[in-house]
Amino acid sequence: MSPSIPDGSFVLVYNWAYRKKHPAPGEIVVFKTGGEFYCKRIKNQIGDNYDLAGDNSRDNYDSRDFGLVHKTAILGRVLLR
Repeated sequence: MSPSIPDGSFVLVYNWAYRKKHPAPGEIVVFKTGGEFYCKRIKNQIGDNYDLAGDNSRDNYDSRDFGLVHKTAILGRVLLR
């Protein structure tokens, strides 16, 4: 499966989306880890941490590589690209 948002795409991010609610499974979010920004899909929530996955599960850099992402690292929800 090819990614929903290819590398190098410009995205519009709603950074107030999670001020009063948690990201829901299936939503695409922008987060920062290791000094880099990424767009990934929420797989599930474990406490204050999120398991994130890309759409191309075979060739992907996701939570299997960098681990769970804390809610403070999520910058917002992708509205459009």
